[in-house]
Amino acid sequence: MKHIYKFEKRDQMIPGNKSTKGKLYLLFVMLVPFLIMSACMDDDFEGELMDVCPKVETHTPEALDDRVPLNSNIIVSFNKEMKAESINENTFLVRDANGPIAGSINYANKTVTFEPTVDFLELADITVEITTEVYDLYDFTIKEKYEWTFSTGTQEDISAPYVVNTIPSDGEEDVLITTFVSAIFNEPLNPASIGSESLSLVNIDNGQTVDGTVTYSDMVITFTPDQDLDYETNYEAVAGAGVADMNGNVMENDFSWQFKTKKQIFDHYPLPINLGLISEYAILSGSYIINLDGQTTVDGNVGIYPGTIVDIAGLEFIIILPPYGLNASEPDPVDGLPHDLIRDKLILKQAYNNAKDADDPQPQFLSGDQGGKTLAPGIYDANTLTVVNGDLTLDAGGNPDAFWIFQVESLLETGGNIILEGGADPNRVFWQVGVRETLGPNVLIGEDTHFIGTILSKQGISVKSGASITGRLMVKDGGVRLKNATIELP
Repeated sequence: MKHIYKFEKRDQMIPGNKSTKGKLYLLFVMLVPFLIMSACMDDDFEGELMDVCPKVETHTPEALDDRVPLNSNIIVSFNKEMKAESINENTFLVRDANGPIAGSINYANKTVTFEPTVDFLELADITVEITTEVYDLYDFTIKEKYEWTFSTGTQEDISAPYVVNTIPSDGEEDVLITTFVSAIFNEPLNPASIGSESLSLVNIDNGQTVDGTVTYSDMVITFTPDQDLDYETNYEAVAGAGVADMNGNVMENDFSWQFKTKKQIFDHYPLPINLGLISEYAILSGSYIINLDGQTTVDGNVGIYPGTIVDIAGLEFIIILPPYGLNASEPDPVDGLPHDLIRDKLILKQAYNNAKDADDPQPQFLSGDQGGKTLAPGIYDANTLTVVNGDLTLDAGGNPDAFWIFQVESLLETGGNIILEGGADPNRVFWQVGVRETLGPNVLIGEDTHFIGTILSKQGISVKSGASITGRLMVKDGGVRLKNATIELP
């Protein structure tokens, strides 16, 4: 439960004279930092102050990385701004088997960059330690020392980063006006080198620069426009020169590409959620795909990033283009594969958010089991959605543009079938499912049942024995569990 503490000035509640009240106030002021610090150290505070302590969010190289280039920099990002003077050779320690490694330490924008004075030794284990003497702007320290180890290879990294893929793609037409724009790079970038000019967007038809926000994550710089783009308009995106990789190699030249937005159409209702390039996936997963038992058949493309296909035994692919192999996050079995998967996971994230935020027409709230019921087209939301005591029928009433979006906060579970009537199109049925408190999948497709539609889950999907899917299984963060099932694209 989330507790919000609100303090108001109420003199009448503090008996005594002003001196007494002043002393009590002073005592309160002195105790608050102590209580907050205690919450940091014990990590047992459940109020608004739970996350006051700074912590390491990401670092490169990562733990257990091997063959790291000898001239690599070490990059560490915190979750909040830190006091630069607290991060120094006494609190940010780098060593190998021979002892401490000298280097320069620079801090900016929540990010620390350690540049070794000389190259690391070949085939060496490098340990990085951040002590509890690093502080944020309010003098709160990290809870405990942070330490990890990586291993070097035998060569230097001398190549500059470059763009390997984009969203939208170069020359693409009929792009949605709600699109975001992303440049996907061949390697991780130094966050400190990325700013508001790192990716820009220009309306070619009127020469105006589009206002928006630039963000960076996982080798991808993304520009999100402040407003929808214009219909049937040409745009040029530019990934700016000056961005650098983790080892200080700088991208020297701009990379630009163009696309055109779609026409405004009034006589036909478009797909409520546009999947675009990921529409040919039968399964697109975040952390794993596992076949637990029996023979599972997948008719459609299969992709996973950044996880692995845990057990391919009994998993039969009728169509799988490109062949993603057993571990799609490893170096590409097909040229450009991981970059395509990064792009496709970004598209999945956008589709998930679009389904979650859809509000036209006004969502209707569902409660109780939906088995045995018939639902007209529209948007429906529910805390949990079950179809157990009978089948759920979706009736389009003869309208080819009819669609359904189910916005489920925590759990979707079926023990009955999903049935379409009245010309309903399985490509126009979407199930967006959030997160429940317990670990594991929060979409449970029942044994020997038939399910229809595209599932956009954040947490995970479990398809039980004998179940069949006409649609798509897509998971942002978690994975997909299969057992003697059939998945077929509509």
